[in-house]
Amino acid sequence: MNATESKADIKNADFIARKIESKKTITAVSPSLIKACQAVSKEFAYPIGSIIKTIIPECALTYAEEAISKKTKGAHEKDSDTQSADKNNGGAGGNNNGLGADEEDNDDGFTGQPSSRDIFVFQTNTTDRYGTYKSIIREEFAKKKSVIIIAPTVNSAEEIYEELSRGISDYAYLLHGGIAKKKQVEIWGKALTEPHTIALITTPSFVGLPREDIATIVVERESSRSYITMFRPLFDYRYLFQKWSKELRARLIYGDILLRVETLYRRERGEVFDFFPISMRIENRPNTIIVDMAEPIRKEKAKKEKDKINSKNNLIYSEELESQVEYAGKKKERIVIFTARRGLAPQTVCGDCGTTVTCSVCEAPVVLHNSKVESKRYFLCHHCGRERTALEGCKNCTSWKLITLGIGSDTIYEETKKRFPDRQIFRLDKDTASTDKQARDIAKKFNESTSGILVGTEFSLNYLKPVKHVAIASLDSLFSLPDFRINERICHILLHAQTLAEEYLLIQSRNATHPLLGYIQSGNLNDFYKSEIADRKALSYPPFATFIKITIEADKSTAAKEMGKLQVWLEKWNPIIFPAFIPSVGGRSILHMLISMSPKLWPDEELRDILTSLPPEFTVSVHPESLL
Repeated sequence: MNATESKADIKNADFIARKIESKKTITAVSPSLIKACQAVSKEFAYPIGSIIKTIIPECALTYAEEAISKKTKGAHEKDSDTQSADKNNGGAGGNNNGLGADEEDNDDGFTGQPSSRDIFVFQTNTTDRYGTYKSIIREEFAKKKSVIIIAPTVNSAEEIYEELSRGISDYAYLLHGGIAKKKQVEIWGKALTEPHTIALITTPSFVGLPREDIATIVVERESSRSYITMFRPLFDYRYLFQKWSKELRARLIYGDILLRVETLYRRERGEVFDFFPISMRIENRPNTIIVDMAEPIRKEKAKKEKDKINSKNNLIYSEELESQVEYAGKKKERIVIFTARRGLAPQTVCGDCGTTVTCSVCEAPVVLHNSKVESKRYFLCHHCGRERTALEGCKNCTSWKLITLGIGSDTIYEETKKRFPDRQIFRLDKDTASTDKQARDIAKKFNESTSGILVGTEFSLNYLKPVKHVAIASLDSLFSLPDFRINERICHILLHAQTLAEEYLLIQSRNATHPLLGYIQSGNLNDFYKSEIADRKALSYPPFATFIKITIEADKSTAAKEMGKLQVWLEKWNPIIFPAFIPSVGGRSILHMLISMSPKLWPDEELRDILTSLPPEFTVSVHPESLL
């Protein structure tokens, strides 16, 4: 049948055919970002559709739909001549606002020659980094180019915006998930259609603004674990930014006080380049004092005191820490006391058989807490959230001799109130602040106090401003975690605390001779890197190997059976099966499988095809942040 006959049949059909007056097309992200998603899909073994869905924020779709709806409504109100003119002009007035392919593309791209050195690293203190970012924005604005600065968390994004938007507030935009959805749509639209070049400060999930005038992408606090997605598809946003900058032919800058070990190794190999000569020493650091808590513990054991609780509380405060708190009070200055864990004690064990008290649901070690309502104590699992009374004996030998180990924020808070009853004392952790607003309120009250004491966990560090005095009551529980990145994580916590402290940083530890503490005290980051990279090379850890972790959560027999089948299927790659650090949740077993291979061999197309075809009960994590 020819076209003429088809046209006649359509005219004689029992339905009415109408002319399409305009096409509704939504382009929520730029083509360059879509291409970057293809690379991410290949690297992390997830379908490209799921990657794209993750990176497109809801506000982008809402804005595009609303804009197109307005366009369509306006088109219906015009006469036929105007409609015809709109059609000839692409239906968008010739503006390139990222709404659809029908609109005229005025993008002139990157006018300079693409550089082979398009990835840079910038390692120095926060003040110097922020100052340099201001200069970058001014330089790019002079070239009529835009800048995106990406922060790992809402708090850090707001901090950067506050610092960098001064003087350019009309062209600086802040986007993150903490902003109301309606406001997100408004900001997205303004940032997209602003004819002037812009500086966009945002969290990872809002980077896909389809402006093609972006010349510089800055990834601030490059070492943050927040750049890795928490849910499927599991991928690293930093890899996406790397591929995206290449497609845009924009320079990419990784900034931090200490870059990841993998990034420093890439610098050593000449794969990334210094934006400025990087600093491998901590300059202008506070007086850092390390207190060996092992000696007091030995003395307390020798005394064999009957009152175990008082004995433990005496070990929370060394003479040095107590003196520092008293000194801060006399000077009318604030002090932060940090610990790694919340609760009264991170771990409880049987004094007779040594069995650890664990959660009855997921088998994770439970944490002892004080009840907020009654003067009672209870066990809380920080993994699954299950609570139960602490009035129990050992499940293994029925002994009532349960002993608490470690120091939690609750214990330090209670002991601080006893020792300093006349001081304002605050506590900031996930028990006292379940929302961002609650955390901000506590931090604000502390910041407004004259000689306040704040007891907090790692969670609190994101909300606090610099103070004269910072003390770390205990980090020892982190040293015991069997994770190949744990030294790097501890180092970053210590550096964050050191940045927070303007004059004094006191560190209490039973591992006082650990080399890591020495590196922090001396400010020698180069020796830390050399030690860490040597250990990873000897043990074939990343960056000298590519790890692929496959996880299944099912009832015990099913998990073991399915993992056994998969092990046979993947026999070619020598997989190893092992239980998760938290071996079960809700009675369901959790098993991991690890494949370690040379970075030169990944992506392996055959293996990737298998991984992408696995049923949904398996979770695949390429380049996992942790093996726990």
